[in-house]
Amino acid sequence: SMLEGASRNADAAAEISPLLATAENDAVLWERLAAAQKLLNDEQGVKRAIDKAVALAPADEGGKVGISRIYERFERREEAEKMLRDAVKTYGLAGEAGEALTALLIKSKPDEAVALWKEMGKGADRENLLRISRSLSANGKSEEAYALLKGRAEEMKEDPLFLSALCQAAQLAGKSDECVPMVLELVRRSKSAGDLEAAVKLASAIISRTEDPKKSTDELAAIGNPTVQELCLLAELRELEGDSIESGRVLKKAMAMEEGQLAAGQRVRLHEMRGDLAEAVVAVREWLAMPGGLKPAQMKKLVDL
Repeated sequence: SMLEGASRNADAAAEISPLLATAENDAVLWERLAAAQKLLNDEQGVKRAIDKAVALAPADEGGKVGISRIYERFERREEAEKMLRDAVKTYGLAGEAGEALTALLIKSKPDEAVALWKEMGKGADRENLLRISRSLSANGKSEEAYALLKGRAEEMKEDPLFLSALCQAAQLAGKSDECVPMVLELVRRSKSAGDLEAAVKLASAIISRTEDPKKSTDELAAIGNPTVQELCLLAELRELEGDSIESGRVLKKAMAMEEGQLAAGQRVRLHEMRGDLAEAVVAVREWLAMPGGLKPAQMKKLVDL
């Protein structure tokens, strides 16, 4: 009943108060007291407790972000926003205050939030750039995320992590046709079985969403001296077209090449895609027997099967 609920809230507040006598400098306890007082509709009590929690926050960037979160939790949005704007003036946009401000603004002032993210992305290093693009995508701004990454493609196009993020953003933004050359580059740069598998999955997903998937497949098939990586992607695309015989033939060719163990991993995956686990186990055994010794990734495949 409501009465029971009210009495529980009163008990919670009564329990916290004596604790504060011995831990007056515990900001978390003051925040918990504010939450309990809020449930009791004790506005003065809430304000007192929040003021105490805020006064105890450290006087650095993290402290100011913490205060803004307290204000936001207790629906004092304008104060939260002001606190973060002040923090950004002091510490700049690049740190946690900038990230917290954009996260707050995306709900009420989305255009300003997007403008801030774009500003943050201009000089950001790779790690922060990818974080900002993920924030944009997570908030339904896929096209802006793609445009942001595309604007930095020239300087970062040799970085596989960047290429992967750019291609995923393109996919979300409905720009699959535009990023086929970039996802092919990602496949070519894959040096381990795990990286190649991820790149091939992404590339086949992107190519299948282009206007003319067969065009990309035919262009790949027409390459004069294809790399193992290119052949692995071609095998995947042939498999998706329903041509398992050609797919198997392409992989056999790749396995005979210098980096053939990369193709051996793809062969396991194709048998898994077909649901043929007995063949997948045989393929893993062949992979283990190849020059280059036993790799943890291969063992994991065998155990998973």
